[in-house]
Amino acid sequence: MRPHGSASEQGFRAEVRAWLRDNIPPGLRGSGEDVDLEAAKAWHRRIYEAGYMGLGWPQEYGGRGLGPAHQFIWQEEYAAAHGPPMVNAIGLGWAGPAILLHGTEEQKVRYLPRILDGSEIWCQLFSEPGAGSDLAGLHTRAVPTGDGFVLNGQKVWTSYARQADRGICVARTDPAAPPHRGLSFLLVDMHDPGVEVRPIRQIDDRSIFNEVFLSDVRVASSDLVGGLNDGWRVTISTLLFERVGLSAGRGALWGSGPDAVSLVAYLRELGVVRDPVVRDKLSRVLVDAHAHRSLKLRMVTQAVRGAIPGAEASVQKLFGDEWGQRLCELAFDAGGPSSHLSRHDPRARAGGGWQDALLYSRALTIGGGTTEVQKNIIGERILGLPKEGARSR
Repeated sequence: MRPHGSASEQGFRAEVRAWLRDNIPPGLRGSGEDVDLEAAKAWHRRIYEAGYMGLGWPQEYGGRGLGPAHQFIWQEEYAAAHGPPMVNAIGLGWAGPAILLHGTEEQKVRYLPRILDGSEIWCQLFSEPGAGSDLAGLHTRAVPTGDGFVLNGQKVWTSYARQADRGICVARTDPAAPPHRGLSFLLVDMHDPGVEVRPIRQIDDRSIFNEVFLSDVRVASSDLVGGLNDGWRVTISTLLFERVGLSAGRGALWGSGPDAVSLVAYLRELGVVRDPVVRDKLSRVLVDAHAHRSLKLRMVTQAVRGAIPGAEASVQKLFGDEWGQRLCELAFDAGGPSSHLSRHDPRARAGGGWQDALLYSRALTIGGGTTEVQKNIIGERILGLPKEGARSR
């Protein structure tokens, strides 16, 4: 994609920008327990009916079959317009791509159109109390039966578990096999009577995340993705899509993450944009914003073309997370004491939301694989360094 795009791409950008300007519902914000589920689903449906959902997905499954440039333009314009978070972000960014890459034709026909039109909301059942960064050490068991599996275990840090209709779940199906080889990737009905969801109360008194307890949950054999005991291969590709989606500037999935345009506007509002110290820090943020945009474009291009992101997904996540933190820190520092006020506080300035953005930018260095995990991947798979803990000979 050229810096300013072809004539058709420029026309599409103008079309998207005008549509977002006229259609974004006022006041639709929040995530987890804060989200107005019916309003969020209605917004998702409006995007779908306008033809902007699944721009790069095949037409036979409800998408538009367009190229990566169109998907990237939508994400940029959605973030710039401060669009509200998408309630089906995990379906669109995690579950859908996994099913597209590894699912059967029956699974694609059954699930993908309902992800796109928002009639089924998805969550991700991966992390456990004793298995987060070391996901292969999970203990949730899926015992094969004649017609499927019986699932038992506990998952944690599950976003949108209370709103979800379906979940992507990785579980151990062969306890005698090595950790990475005895796992299977399952599609779980979150309305099964054996599924219990408990909100996790956070220090800010919200409950964005949840614990999920699985007790004799039935999973049909038709909801096994990628083959029995072949779940690690599917899980890895899903994690790579997650790392792309969780990096700063979350665009059309998570809504408006930290962005350079908002930062400049806020600094102008504060009257500090010409301060030499602020300008020096701002110039560094803006230069890196262009580099981050190039990385995002590469990842979006791979995803739309059906390729699994490689180790470069860790580069984008590591770079994007650190860039987002520096961006938020600059806004927070420039705002002085008022920066400590939440955007919900009536005493906050117009940019009061930077406090929330700064806190969330810290969380992004954990979700989807910690910073340390990303550095290990880059060192081993890109730089060719020895694996962590390997003894020198």
